[in-house]
Amino acid sequence: MDKALRYLEAALSFVESGVAMETEPQTPKSAYTMFSETLDLIRFILKLKNYTDPSAAVHERDFCVLCMRCQALLQMAMFRYRRDLALKHSQTLTDHFKSLSWSASPSVSK
Repeated sequence: MDKALRYLEAALSFVESGVAMETEPQTPKSAYTMFSETLDLIRFILKLKNYTDPSAAVHERDFCVLCMRCQALLQMAMFRYRRDLALKHSQTLTDHFKSLSWSASPSVSK
């Protein structure tokens, strides 16, 4: 548990670095990379032990929840960088499905 806690502390330091990089106009893409690699580190932390095991101590389950919350925040931060691309793809798919002529369900012959 001590090892995992030290790794999580390092991950939080990486998040702080990523946030600092976001504010610098020269390195916004570097912040995305920092968040992505930090997300990988948190995934590694969660693989160190089965924190969701019913026999796990309460503090271990709380630690797992903390890691998952950090993951969610990192994924939200990463989405901000890819939002325009995601919206573009969403619009393309919407246009594609609107252009398809959906016919009534075909009759089944017996």
